[in-house]
Amino acid sequence: MDITSLKGTAFGGYSKKSVHEFFEELTLANSIKLSELAEEKGALIDKITELEKKVASLEEALGNSENDKEHVAKAIVSAEKEAAKILANAASEAEELKKNTQKELKGEFELLKDLRLSTLQAMTAYKDKLDAISKRLGGEE
Repeated sequence: MDITSLKGTAFGGYSKKSVHEFFEELTLANSIKLSELAEEKGALIDKITELEKKVASLEEALGNSENDKEHVAKAIVSAEKEAAKILANAASEAEELKKNTQKELKGEFELLKDLRLSTLQAMTAYKDKLDAISKRLGGEE
């Protein structure tokens, strides 16, 4: 559902149910995005843990075998580079997601402000009409 699919009411504005459904869908969509980010974060943490275990294992092998010293050192450097890449990518992706979410929320906030203004205008117009009807009915008595 998007903002254009909100149902209008007989007196102008939007139906409460339609707006409520819109917010429920928006909340659900944001919850899904946050869940996906949490899953991705968990996977990255698992990968970092795996790399940390690999580094620890390589360090142990280094202590046990002087002949493998150069090989293990290269593997540690490689693992550290990979971990750094993963962390940099995760930070970049998180920042991008944050920016996109902020942009979407800002847009939704602007839509809400517009809806509020429209609602207030409709209520004012409705009050004016009721006042006019009341004056006419009061004048007929």
